[in-house]
Amino acid sequence: MEENMSRNDARKFLAQGTASALTLALGLTFAAQPAFAETAKVADPAPSASAAPSAPAAEANPGLSVDPTPAAPVVAPAPSDGPSPEAPAPAPSEKPAAVVFKDVPQTHMFYQEIMWLGETGISTGWPDGTFRPSQNIERAAIAAYFYRMAGSPDVVLPKQSPFTDVAPSDPFYKEIVWMHQQHITTGWSDGTFRPHNSVTREALAAFFYRAANMNDDAAPTQDPFKDVTSKSPFYREIAWFKAQKITTGWPDGTFRPHEPVTREATAAFVFRIAKI
Repeated sequence: MEENMSRNDARKFLAQGTASALTLALGLTFAAQPAFAETAKVADPAPSASAAPSAPAAEANPGLSVDPTPAAPVVAPAPSDGPSPEAPAPAPSEKPAAVVFKDVPQTHMFYQEIMWLGETGISTGWPDGTFRPSQNIERAAIAAYFYRMAGSPDVVLPKQSPFTDVAPSDPFYKEIVWMHQQHITTGWSDGTFRPHNSVTREALAAFFYRAANMNDDAAPTQDPFKDVTSKSPFYREIAWFKAQKITTGWPDGTFRPHEPVTREATAAFVFRIAKI
């Protein structure tokens, strides 16, 4: 379950060695999770065409390969998806009912991570009771995830949307605006956010890197993956992603930066971030 602690309390938690600077930077205040055991790698679905960023400032769609975590039986509530991404999170109840996603059996490779995502309120799944684990996660949905991970803070909405394709009436307008205000997303060079595009592996690495305020992080001394070199737009971010053991890449030594990230893989990544 989540720890409802203040940031000062969280810093004390960090001093005691039970929380990390990254956890605090993201606003995560979850209780310590059981040790994560890495096992066989799991390949994401076959790559799908996705636009690369026009400039390093614009995110591409990142994906990642993830390893299974031992199944954990306990779960509780999460936020629910709208027509394409996740729907706004419901008001928390004092004792929420246990989360059960119809399409995520206990035998699912990422059962523990997905149920944890629901238990912490980061995801509610869809109105029909499904999580749709193999579906690619959209940029609008990832904005909602980051916003909820930060504790759903108050947002001062601008008079005009920061993106030409995101209107105040859109389901995740507030969350996308917040993500932009926190400099976690820059959008694309043409002024769009492309909320319904799938998030790519390199973009997700960039989002987490910025959320953790790692912009002054030292440049890596060697290429993290065969297909990620110093000339890659998100070279530093992907190298950091690997160094934090959030991703191990694929068995062939590649990262496949332009592949989309599935919802189940996102659950695994967020779960790992919370435990760093």
